[in-house]
Amino acid sequence: MRVELNRMEEAKLLISETNMNRKYFMANPKHPLYEDIKRLLHKELGIEQIIDKITCCVGDLESAYIIGNFAQGINSDTIDLALVGKNLDTDYINQLIPKAEKMINREIKYMTFFPDQMEYFFKDKPKYLFWQADNQL
Repeated sequence: MRVELNRMEEAKLLISETNMNRKYFMANPKHPLYEDIKRLLHKELGIEQIIDKITCCVGDLESAYIIGNFAQGINSDTIDLALVGKNLDTDYINQLIPKAEKMINREIKYMTFFPDQMEYFFKDKPKYLFWQADNQL
């Protein structure tokens, strides 16, 4: 696996950072294939099927991240999400989660954060931004 990660880094598909004795890999958003790979990931996870429903009606959602195992490149039956924004409608989110879980055949766990909380709690932890409000770009 290490050899493949190094090859993807050499091809500039991945970027890395080292913290102490650990090396963390992330997708390279500047790579020309980044958006295509991102769409493939969304399709594989089934996220593309629920993004529109979640983002249109949950409140002032600014961004959404995959955290946990998937953010570390580990396949899992559970998708951990961090929803970042203000005045998020958790009742509505709780209604959507079982429907989304049924659609993608995976459990979904989520947490909500204000933007400054997300920066504080996940500063040095692996995360994958999979949605951001247009006005945030």
